Parts: sequence; C-alpha cells; structure tokens
Amino acid sequence: MQEAGRLLHKPIVYGQVIQLRHRFTERYLAVSTKQTSVLEPSNMQVELLQDGNKKCHFKVLPRYKVRSVGDKVRIGDQIQLESMKTDGQYLHCSKGNFDL
Repeated sequence: MQEAGRLLHKPIVYGQVIQLRHRFTERYLAVSTKQTSVLEPSNMQVELLQDGNKKCHFKVLPRYKVRSVGDKVRIGDQIQLESMKTDGQYLHCSKGNFDL
C-alpha cells in the first residue's frame, strides 16, 4: 500500500507494473489462470477481484517501437498490458456482446 501511495499522481512509465481498479466496485482487474474466455476460448477470462494479488499486475509496454522502457506514457500513446502472472499474455477487449 505504501508503494501505491508513493506513486500516486506520478507519470506512468513504460516497463512499470500497475494494477487497474474498477472505480465503481473498488475491485481489481485480473486474468484468470483457470477459466478461458466465453467469447474467445483461446484466451483467458478477465475477472474482478477484491484483493489486488499477483493476477492483478500488468506491465505497461509500448504498442510500437517509437517509445521504449523507461519513457513516460503520453496522452494518445497506444499501449500493451502484459500479465505478470502469465508471461506473453496481453490484455485485450473482445468485439462481441456478452449478456450476464
């Protein structure tokens, strides 16, 4: 928790590990290690967890080689979020609709 407080209001840099928290539920975005996606079975399911554990850690990487690790993320930059729990797994959005 001290680390989060120390980094509050500081620019995010490429290579930094972050957690994404859903504002409404106060839960953390995580990649499931057991469940596959309903819409895309070749990908892992994304879930919201109460506690921010290692499944909630994502490394911020540049989408293109214009930026490199250590550079500040700028408004308009396209980024990749790599799961720290499962190397080589990147967060992305599906285009399909899913009804609960």
